Amino acid sequence: MIAEKDIDRTLSNEYGRYFLFGDRRDRGIFWLKAGNKESEEISHVYSVGGWGKETDHDRYPIITKDLTRAYNKANKRWEDLLG
Repeated sequence: MIAEKDIDRTLSNEYGRYFLFGDRRDRGIFWLKAGNKESEEISHVYSVGGWGKETDHDRYPIITKDLTRAYNKANKRWEDLLG
């Protein structure tokens, strides 16, 4: 994983889709990932921060249960708006 210092590299991807991941070790720190949510490949991500304290470690970010619930709520709301 390459943690970018500048968000431009993460935003300049061919997918045009972005996902918020939670830091595996640091509760309250979040990462922006471009591309496919299910992909194991996380080549470029950008730390968007959060309320937690960030530490230096080599663990990939993950989609936590809280983020999954938030995605599901957002998708339902989106479907309600379109329907």
